[in-house]
Amino acid sequence: MNKVYKTNITKGFCFQWQKSKACMEFVSNALDQGNYDIDTQTSSGKLVVTNYDVKLDHKSLMLGLSSKRGDDSKRGVFGCGLSQAIAALIDQDCKVTLYNADVVWECSFELCNGWGYEVLTFKEYPNQELSPNLKVVVTGLHEDDVLEIEKRCLVLQDREVLFSTEYGDVIAHGEDNGEIFCGDMYVCENRAFNYSYNFAPKVLPLNQDRNSASQWEISRLTAKIWKQCPDKELLVEAIKSKKADCEYVMDSWYTSDSSDLSVSEDFGEDYVEQYKNHIVTSNFDEYEQLTKCGNKVKYLDNSNQVKAIKESRVYTEMVASLEIIEVESTRTKLERISLAFQQLIADHDHEDDQYEGFTMQEHIDTLDEIIYEL
Repeated sequence: MNKVYKTNITKGFCFQWQKSKACMEFVSNALDQGNYDIDTQTSSGKLVVTNYDVKLDHKSLMLGLSSKRGDDSKRGVFGCGLSQAIAALIDQDCKVTLYNADVVWECSFELCNGWGYEVLTFKEYPNQELSPNLKVVVTGLHEDDVLEIEKRCLVLQDREVLFSTEYGDVIAHGEDNGEIFCGDMYVCENRAFNYSYNFAPKVLPLNQDRNSASQWEISRLTAKIWKQCPDKELLVEAIKSKKADCEYVMDSWYTSDSSDLSVSEDFGEDYVEQYKNHIVTSNFDEYEQLTKCGNKVKYLDNSNQVKAIKESRVYTEMVASLEIIEVESTRTKLERISLAFQQLIADHDHEDDQYEGFTMQEHIDTLDEIIYEL
C-alpha cells in the first residue's frame, strides 16, 4: 500500500441514496468525459464503467472541487458526487474499486483516530495491469438495482429519437410515457405528457441530486422543442393531443418564437373545407355569445388547434368575408323568446290557457308573425 486518502464522510451520510442513484454518479462522469464504456451485468449484480484515457487526481476525492464548474454542457458540476456515491454504496454492503490508470483505489470505512469516527477511506495500491484508463467496478448490487440503472440512463436503452433540436430530443416511449431525461440521465416523470424528452444539460439546470426540475420550465422547453419539429404529421399529432407537454406550442409569448408553424395552413384548409363560413373558438362562453347573436360558430375543445386554424391565411380570408354579428339582433331575441315559450307550454300543457282573450298558443303564433315580418 502506497498512500491512504481519508475523507470526512461518515457512514449514513447519504442514507437516502438508492444504489442505482449512487451508481449514476459514475455514469454521469463517463458521459461528461465522452469516451467511455458502460457494462451492466444483471445476473451477477455488477457495474463496470470505463473512462478511456483518463486518470483521476486524488484531489477529486475532496468535497467541492470540480473541473467542470462553469461548463454548461456538463452534467456534474458540484464536485461531491463521486465520494458521496461511493460512501452510499459501501454503506449498503456493496464493494467499490477504482482502477485509476497505474494505481488502484480500494474504498472502505476506516477508523480515523483524529476524529474518533469511521470515515470513507481510499487505500492506494499499484495497478498490476497497467492501463491508461479509469475503471470503476461496483459489485454486490441486486438484479433490480442493475435494471434500475439501465432505466435511469438513455444510452443503456434502445429508444427511438423522433427528432432533435438545440434544446433536446423528443424520444419514443419506453415502459412509461412522460419521462424526462437531461443529458441522457433520468430526472422525473410527468404522466400528463404525451411524449418523453431528453433535454440538453445547458437548458435544464438541475440541483445537486438531479431530481428537481421546474414543471413550468419543462413545459416551456417542450413548447420550444415542438416549435422546431420538422415532421408535419408528428406536429399535427402533438397539437391534437391536448397533452400538457404540447399545451403551449402555439403561444409565441411562452416560447419567445413568433414564427408561424408550418402546419397552420393545413389546419386552416381542413377546417374551412368542413365548416365553411363558421367562426372557430375554443372558448365556450364566446361560442354561446356568438351563437346567440346569430353567427355560425364551431366549438373545438383544443386551444392549440384553434390557434393554428386562426393563424392560417385561408381562415383569415374566410373570416374577413363574413359579417360577424357581435350584438344579438331583435329578430334573434324574439326567436329565442318564441322557442322558450313553445318549450314552456309543451312541458306544462299551457297552450289553452288564456291571457287577455287569447290562448298562449295564439300569442306565440302572433310573435312568429312579427318575426317573419322582421
